[in-house]
Amino acid sequence: MIVSEKENIYMDKMVVNGTPIQKEKKKNKKSKIYKELSNFKKENHKNIKDKKKNKKITMMKSVIAIFLVGMVIMVRYSMIYANQKSISNIKMQISKTKYKNDDLRIYLMKFKDIKNVDDVARNKFKMVEPSVNNTYYYDLGKDNFEDNKKINKSVSNLIEKIKNILF
Repeated sequence: MIVSEKENIYMDKMVVNGTPIQKEKKKNKKSKIYKELSNFKKENHKNIKDKKKNKKITMMKSVIAIFLVGMVIMVRYSMIYANQKSISNIKMQISKTKYKNDDLRIYLMKFKDIKNVDDVARNKFKMVEPSVNNTYYYDLGKDNFEDNKKINKSVSNLIEKIKNILF
């Protein structure tokens, strides 16, 4: 049996007790379920996106933190290396200075040796040993020098005589 109502045509199977089954209710139910499922899917997709985004942000934060810690460690090691290098340079300079001091001590010890001094005087400076006739002895004791007080007294006596004559 075919029932036609306005623009819709209904078959036997679609009609129950002489009235057509309303497909619209079914469509509304399906559309409500579809909307709920699509909303759930959108929310689920949004939640998954947010979780992924949060994971990426935490991962980037941890990578940046590890990078900064690594850079701090590298800077400290470079400072330690520079300090060690300067310390080794200073130690090298100290050892060179010690060697120079030792060389100078040896050089000075050569001049303390009377034989070496005599050899340098004879060969380098062409000096000869003086004979007894060329030897002069001087007594440089304390009593050989005049006192400055006596000289000052004689000068002051001269000035007094000039004053007496003029005045």
